[in-house]
Amino acid sequence: METKKFDALTRSYAVAPSRRQFVRAGVGALASSALAAVGLTGVHQDADARKRCRSVGLKQVCSSNKQCCPSKTGTICSWNYCRSDDLAVCCKPAGGSCLFDCDCCGQNSFCSGAGVCQ
Repeated sequence: METKKFDALTRSYAVAPSRRQFVRAGVGALASSALAAVGLTGVHQDADARKRCRSVGLKQVCSSNKQCCPSKTGTICSWNYCRSDDLAVCCKPAGGSCLFDCDCCGQNSFCSGAGVCQ
């Protein structure tokens, strides 16, 4: 029984494709090339990069924005008045969501009653 299925499968590959199948394959190849040229495949790569990014954490010392994963966490690496040692930390820029004043970047920033860095 299995040999018959195998023979049928190999025969189907040996037969030349119809014009309709050939055109379908060509249109599919052109469409995928066009999507790659436009950059739509990069959308998935950006999403994957966001998933892989590991932030050092809010209010943790950093040396670059990359360590804070801004696209994932909404934080940036900046100075925060809550630290006495003047080191940059991952914090929320103006307009970012917050719970405490020390979540926000900058010297005169604060967390409003609505939970937004001002």
